[in-house]
Amino acid sequence: MRFALPVFVRILCLLLLFYVSCFADPVGSIFVTGHDPDFHGQDSIGLPHGAAHLLQVGMDFVRNGRSGKFLLVGGLPGCLTDACAPAGHFNPVQTLNELGLVTGTDFDIATAVDIPAAALDSYAFVMVESDFGGLLTADALHNLALRSADIAAYLNSGGGVFAMAESGSGSGAFATDPAERFGFLPTVLSSATLNQSESGFNLTAFGSTLGLDGADINGDFSHNIFTDTAGLDVVDRDSAGHIITLAGRVSAPATSVPEPNLSALLAIMALVFCRRAHKKTPKPNL
Repeated sequence: MRFALPVFVRILCLLLLFYVSCFADPVGSIFVTGHDPDFHGQDSIGLPHGAAHLLQVGMDFVRNGRSGKFLLVGGLPGCLTDACAPAGHFNPVQTLNELGLVTGTDFDIATAVDIPAAALDSYAFVMVESDFGGLLTADALHNLALRSADIAAYLNSGGGVFAMAESGSGSGAFATDPAERFGFLPTVLSSATLNQSESGFNLTAFGSTLGLDGADINGDFSHNIFTDTAGLDVVDRDSAGHIITLAGRVSAPATSVPEPNLSALLAIMALVFCRRAHKKTPKPNL
């Protein structure tokens, strides 16, 4: 028979295990919406301007405290203003510039040709433009879908993804394939095109905790709904109860054998230390 572990050793073991449980592997952040605040957030539109705040809230949620630049996905090569955007579309780069974010300093741009080689881990989060009225092209969405395994790994490392309306409502290059919409995400999301005026949209209790209010989700237009949650939390619904926005912290399914990480090593160290301390506890004198 052995004595119980000394009190200070038991406390140390508990602290180690508490640290492991509280600071476990980082999880990613997802914010997906049928709104297109990358279009409606511009000052030049002259409509109710809550969309700019919705855009900022989405970015803050997926950044989740991470520092550094983010990656804006979509757009046309060399197109940085509204002047080169097709009719019915605005350039999200200009929208972000109006929010005080500087191209090349606060964010980089990846068009369709850049996506295959984009170093996702270099960015705090990834923002995917809307296909209407942003500038997400069908080719950009296709190339994103080809990197779904990389995006899953990126989310598992603590990255974030903010994706806006994918409806196929844009013409030509922006007529995205329904089978590929939001298909780059590890959570399987079912969506449907629904172009509608934002009237009578309602925030959920969760949406309110993000700092949103009714003006942020009403007064403009939205372009798709979600027909399931895929384990995410509902942020807002339209007047008919359809899901417009989802958000959540996720742990993507593993796509390969992971390398040892800090949490796993700490767990092993805690167990080994406590086991050795237990063995070294002196036997009572008889």
